[in-house]
Amino acid sequence: MKNTNTATTEFAWLIRREIWEHKLVTWGPGILALLIIVSGLTSLLHLNHVGIVLDGPEELQTLAHLPQAKLDLIAGGMIIAVTMLFLMLANALQFFYAADTLYAERAQRTILFWKSMPVSDLRTVLSKLVVAAVVMPAVALLAALVTDLVLAMVIGVQFRAIQGVAGALSDPAVWWHSLRICLYVFVTSALWYLPVVAWMLLISAWMPIARGMRFGRSPMLVAILIPVAVMIAEAFALHTKYFYGLVMERVTFFGYFRTMPHGLHANFNGEDLGDMHVTSTLGALADALIHPLDFLVAPEVWGGLLFCIPLIAGAVYCRRRSENRG
Repeated sequence: MKNTNTATTEFAWLIRREIWEHKLVTWGPGILALLIIVSGLTSLLHLNHVGIVLDGPEELQTLAHLPQAKLDLIAGGMIIAVTMLFLMLANALQFFYAADTLYAERAQRTILFWKSMPVSDLRTVLSKLVVAAVVMPAVALLAALVTDLVLAMVIGVQFRAIQGVAGALSDPAVWWHSLRICLYVFVTSALWYLPVVAWMLLISAWMPIARGMRFGRSPMLVAILIPVAVMIAEAFALHTKYFYGLVMERVTFFGYFRTMPHGLHANFNGEDLGDMHVTSTLGALADALIHPLDFLVAPEVWGGLLFCIPLIAGAVYCRRRSENRG
């Protein structure tokens, strides 16, 4: 019975090892959560009336006069906006982590110890991929949820005189629609950025150890300069920008928007939505945004996932030969 769980247990310990060695996995979202929570609690020292003015369809309206549906949208928007801050932090941290992790173990000579353990290079690289693509976003999402709950209580106290605000912040439907949007974006963006993480891991495993002040001390810099060099070469040789568009769509959210339903895609490109009133309620917005099947069948998603295979294989190969390259 023990043998059936050996591989799973070993992989779990590899992930724990990465979390122990790279404290920024948990400290990054924790520090951001602490800063936001402290800022929110500090605002409780100033409990004067706060008038929030919104530009309504007909005239300027104060928060107290807004209908409950709009208050629900505002409350949901606050939850989503705070959560997206943690998503952006998770994306930045996972890129830096992936670019450094395989390089650092060679630079610090810890790879000599790990090579002596009965752990394959494939499992080691896959564990680092899982930490970057799954664990980091999951930790960020958990920190975001705690932060959202604390901020909701703080705002509820600040606007306790306005019954609609407290009702929106305590409405289970508002939290359900907001959090399912956030969870959807976290999962789909993790798949979307997976090729970028795999590319960083390949460069981290391939790049020779820098000696003295030689160029190449930063794997992140090399991972950026190589695509830039290809873009410049394509522009001069072929007078096209195909590779530039491909890279920019992958490292930004513009390509991610292409996987959305047509109406939302048009909205993000500044086109008229016509009869599609997706922002009439928070639930309607969630229903319009969340289309997992449309995302999974998008050619851009499958193309990126297939591109990950040679990148990960290259990272495994480079790590296997690392003792010969230093």
